[in-house]
Amino acid sequence: MLTAQVIIFHKNELWDEANILERLYYKNKNQHQRAGYFRKIIEVRKFLKRIKEMGINELMSGFIEAFYSKKIGKIRSTWDQVPSQEMVIFVMNRLIGVVLLMNKALQIFNDAFNTFSALLRQTEFMSFALACLAILARFNILTRVMLEEIKKCYGLLRNWVEYFPRSSQTIPETDLDNEINKLPEFL
Repeated sequence: MLTAQVIIFHKNELWDEANILERLYYKNKNQHQRAGYFRKIIEVRKFLKRIKEMGINELMSGFIEAFYSKKIGKIRSTWDQVPSQEMVIFVMNRLIGVVLLMNKALQIFNDAFNTFSALLRQTEFMSFALACLAILARFNILTRVMLEEIKKCYGLLRNWVEYFPRSSQTIPETDLDNEINKLPEFL
């Protein structure tokens, strides 16, 4: 089940839309760069870049890879090792960070959408405004879908975290238990 959700992260269309926004930004930068509505596009780009830097695809792929040894020629049908509790807690904390960032990005997308709706009502730069509105609406939908998938992954890991083995005795058991108890039940 977790593997299927990781595949969804890799097939995410959010980055395709981000590339379209980059192209739109590049084409219209010289004409609109001083306008207030264009600054909203810059802010959207910044948040998308931050979300991409969080590397949710790589994080979850690395977590799935931790279940398999690095032996060449090994068939990947069964697990031959289990990651440690510390790794699971790390992944869960990163998922919390991604969710917080995506929630903030949703607010930014809505604010930018409202700004471009006002620009469209003024009938200025209608084709540009309409293209930006379409991209922002798509960002909103794709981000919400990705958020739901991240929440499902978090829920699975939250249920499983206590059953993973501890990696070493360098971290006292009480500290690790406190760390697990600090994690929220739901995102």
